[in-house]
Amino acid sequence: MSKKLTWEVKNLIDEVEKTHRYSMSKIYGLHNKVFDTNEMPQSCASCLIRKVRELKKWIETANG
Repeated sequence: MSKKLTWEVKNLIDEVEKTHRYSMSKIYGLHNKVFDTNEMPQSCASCLIRKVRELKKWIETANG
């Protein structure tokens, strides 16, 4: 796991938690990078929240 990718994910999570704004392109872009997928961005709120939750879990598991 790259430190840069971890840093990007942490920054995205921090931004979402502070502003409660969900950037569809940022979330899906990082999610696709982290999980090596090619999902198309969805604007549905629950989809974005789920992706952020999955990224949070990834960070937690990556940091032990």
